[in-house]
Amino acid sequence: MKLKRMNSVLGKKILAEIRGCNFAHPGEEKAIELVFKDVPKDSQKMILDVGCGIGGTASIIQNSGYGKVVGLDIDEPTIREAKILYPNLEFIVSAVDDICDKTSYHFDLFYLLTSFYAFPDHNQALQSLRKIAKPNAEIMIFDYADNGFNGAKKHNFSNPLKTQTINEIFNKNGWEITSFQDITDFFTESYIYLVDKIQGKKEAIISMNDKESYEFVFNSYSNILDDYLNKRSSAVLIKGKLKS
Repeated sequence: MKLKRMNSVLGKKILAEIRGCNFAHPGEEKAIELVFKDVPKDSQKMILDVGCGIGGTASIIQNSGYGKVVGLDIDEPTIREAKILYPNLEFIVSAVDDICDKTSYHFDLFYLLTSFYAFPDHNQALQSLRKIAKPNAEIMIFDYADNGFNGAKKHNFSNPLKTQTINEIFNKNGWEITSFQDITDFFTESYIYLVDKIQGKKEAIISMNDKESYEFVFNSYSNILDDYLNKRSSAVLIKGKLKS
């Protein structure tokens, strides 16, 4: 099987091998600690993992006692894999824009770990989540960002969050930002670590598929790291709440 994108079941399995767990976001466990710092644990809370991949993060969040986690992903083969790996969790196959038609749940908390950039319409995504949000619901976005982009080269990400307009986007779609943190250094360090691990896992990656897959993975993440080292990309952690 030719590896054409990391956001596929094969790509996610390779990342799981590299990272040592079923995460698709930079920073692994440290990222979860950063995002969930100061979030109270409550087993009755309904939480939606938006862009859950094969479910590793959702499993950790639920097992840590933060609440009942439901995973959402647009890719059906990915969700099939997640259900096999984590039968104690609930998963939904849907685009974020269609989530209102796919669940009767309403949620206390939404978290998005490097998934917001993949949505073609950030306004529509926030509107859709608002419709399934409980009163006083909260949202946390840990993602790639474009802070004006220093250079002519295009981003390695399809639709990175625009730091100049994010406050406006939140406000007009029923949310308000409660905290905004530049975490570019965290992403840079995470990708330095990841590229080093990819090199260390070369033979394992080749054995999972082929040499071309290793080269694809290495080049993909080396390019992302290059963007961070040369200040062409940034990253943010945004926390917000539903407007009353």
